[in-house]
Amino acid sequence: MRLQNDLLKAIENSGWVVTRYQGELNYLAWFHEIWVLESLWSPQLTLFLTFLSDPIPGNPNPFWIVGTSFARPENANEALGEPSLRMSPHWIDDLPKFVTDLNALRQSHGEQATP
Repeated sequence: MRLQNDLLKAIENSGWVVTRYQGELNYLAWFHEIWVLESLWSPQLTLFLTFLSDPIPGNPNPFWIVGTSFARPENANEALGEPSLRMSPHWIDDLPKFVTDLNALRQSHGEQATP
């Protein structure tokens, strides 16, 4: 899917390495995929991007939003952290800000760790 390819490229260009985990491929699954982001740049940080399954049957997109969390989410509510990226006609315009916000989380994490 184009969004995933563009997102992966943008994230990797920003100093993250990505491990991808496929979700269950059935209509009851609450997520399509979870990516584990490990920061290659300082400060070190791990984030989880969850591609939440679209709850509306028949939608051609397998997911409707990408949410961010600091721990592997156990349910959709835990996965809906910010920043988030909605599957909308304008997602390509929102992608740079989403990546910038992920990088800002990395920086704020480093500032919190400094005494």
